[in-house]
Amino acid sequence: MLWMGIVGLLMTGGWLAVVLAETPVREDAQPPATTAPAEAPAAERRAFAPIAYFNDRCGGCHGNYGSFWGQGFAAHLDDRSLTEMVREMAEGPAQAPLEDQPLAALVAYNRSLADGLPFVIVTARRDGTLRGEVTPGSQVVIELPDRKIAAQVEDHTWTVAVDPLPPEDAQATIVATRDGKTTRLPWRQWHSHGQPMTREPPPAH
Repeated sequence: MLWMGIVGLLMTGGWLAVVLAETPVREDAQPPATTAPAEAPAAERRAFAPIAYFNDRCGGCHGNYGSFWGQGFAAHLDDRSLTEMVREMAEGPAQAPLEDQPLAALVAYNRSLADGLPFVIVTARRDGTLRGEVTPGSQVVIELPDRKIAAQVEDHTWTVAVDPLPPEDAQATIVATRDGKTTRLPWRQWHSHGQPMTREPPPAH
């Protein structure tokens, strides 16, 4: 009886081995591959609209376009302090934290509120059309090597047809003018006011 049990066990094991060998492996049963997330394409990075974000998330306390702050806004801040203030505003009261590049665009917009120069940003560049945001009351002109094209501005958004669109490294400029003050944005850049403020805070007493 013992040898019959052993033979039966071997036969059963062999049968199981055959079944397992012939059973297809389900792809959805495999563990998911772990890959590092790819960096967002330039078009997705440009889709962020800092002025719309500011009015929607910050305007309730600071007024649309920062109207409640007045001309002395950020007079006591250096650039690092301004950046931290904007980050804390996004993460705290606004309840809408931002990744590095959108945060940089929002900081740039706040720099424009501090220095009084018009802010301009490109939010879409496709199908022969350029779209963006600008400080309200500004005029926007696209300066190409062979011509100038005036954009249509409505409130803080602007649109212009440029067909065909020059490549991103073209020698062209987006010019925003308001109250005699001008900002020139090179074609290859996403937004103005990308450079840190050089103003230092007043000494503590």
